[in-house]
Order: sequence, then structure tokens, then C-alpha cells
Amino acid sequence: EPQKTNPNPHQREFSEENPQEKSLKKEADNKKNFTIMNQDKPLKIFISYCSFDRSLRQTFENRLKVYLQGTKNKFENIWSDIELKVGDDWNKEIQDALNESNIGILLISPDFLASEYCTGEELTIMLDKQKDENYLIVPILLRNCGFGNNETLKKMQLFKTYKSEYDVTDLNEINDLMPFEDLADIPKPQARLLNKYFMKLAKEIDSAVDKFSKS
Repeated sequence: EPQKTNPNPHQREFSEENPQEKSLKKEADNKKNFTIMNQDKPLKIFISYCSFDRSLRQTFENRLKVYLQGTKNKFENIWSDIELKVGDDWNKEIQDALNESNIGILLISPDFLASEYCTGEELTIMLDKQKDENYLIVPILLRNCGFGNNETLKKMQLFKTYKSEYDVTDLNEINDLMPFEDLADIPKPQARLLNKYFMKLAKEIDSAVDKFSKS
């Protein structure tokens, strides 16, 4: 009987991976989603906030830009919906900016919590990105609110800076988190307290990026 030939001589080659190649492939699969925090390109920041907090967001964004200039890691820009122009498809622009970002900042307030777009659309995209890549989410207490009652946010580590760090001596308040609102309109003689806030925040974002880069 004639010897049967394999109709596809490469079939075995592709069906049985070399053990070393298999190991390398597995390692690559494990790492492929963890390159987002490399510093080949400056990092992009997306700010999620409620429109009611537009004025506070502007103050926050302007100051943060200044202090991020002094960090080790490089940040390309901070994106918020102020970038939208007349006639833009605002939903598409927001989704694109979110998908291109490496860091998401949440400006949490009562209105943020009440916004289905903030806590539904934007936060959901951030959480999905966090699962697939080294995406950093930075929750900020913008105004006092019950963020601990939100099932998602209560599991997140907020930017923790306490009133005791800002010359508050009332024993009933010193262990409370300092909401950004309380510092935003601070008189000029006490501007050092606002500077202290942003120096700490910029340092923590920088350190978090370093941590992700080493993952």
C-alpha cells in the first residue's frame, strides 16, 4: 500500500508549538497590556467632572498643569470637555479622549455622583481600561459628598490629604479629608496651602506612574 503523505507538511509545525516559543508567547500575552505607562510618549490625562463644577475644575486644572511641569514623568496635556468646539460630536470626542488617555482624574462632588454620564459612561470606560492596561484612576474629593455610598468609588483609594495638613486645628475636623473646594478660593496670604495641596498631588501622581511603569 502506498505510504500516505501529509497533505499539509506544516500542520505539525503549527499545531505543536516549541516549548520555548510557547513560554515566550505566554509572557508576551501577559505583558502586552502593560506598556501604557512607558515614557516613550508623554502621558495624557482625562478629567471627569460634572458641569456644575466647571469653575472649580478650571482652577484645579490650571494649577495641576503648573505642578506637573516639575515631575519626573512627562505629561502631554490635560483633557476636559473645555476642549470641545462648536459643532463637535461631543460624545465621540469625549470617548476618543478617554480611550487615548493614560490617566483619569475624577473630580468627585454631589453633582458628580448624581451624573449618570460621569459615573456610568466615563467611569465605566476607565475601569475597562484599568483591566486591560496600566490605567491610573485618581479620585479627588472636589466637594464634600457621600462618595462612600457609591459601590465603585468606595473601593478606590482617594487622594488623601487631611485638614490637619492645612492649619485646621478643630479636633472635630482635623482627621477629615480636605475637599479641594475649601482651598480653591483661599486668600492670597494663605496661598501656600494651595501650593502644598498641588505639590502633594503631583508627587503622588508621579509616584503612581513610576509604580505602574515597573509592573
